[in-house]
Amino acid sequence: MAFAVGCIAKTHSDGKFSSVKISNFGQMDERFYRGGRPKEKDFATLKALGIQTIIDLTDNTPEEKGYVEAQDMRYAKHCD
Repeated sequence: MAFAVGCIAKTHSDGKFSSVKISNFGQMDERFYRGGRPKEKDFATLKALGIQTIIDLTDNTPEEKGYVEAQDMRYAKHCD
């Protein structure tokens, strides 16, 4: 699944995402974005882009949920 998602991701040359420092970040369509693991400061950048929900598809550190909620965003964890 991750391979298929990576293949359909779009690249952007308009500079809209120049402030995003998350590895492999890109916009998949008008509603969905994907990327590597954000650092704490990256969630404010995602919020500024209008992103409202973070869906975590990995096993992560417990504090990530707190970083997301501190930006008044929703955090959703994948189900095993």
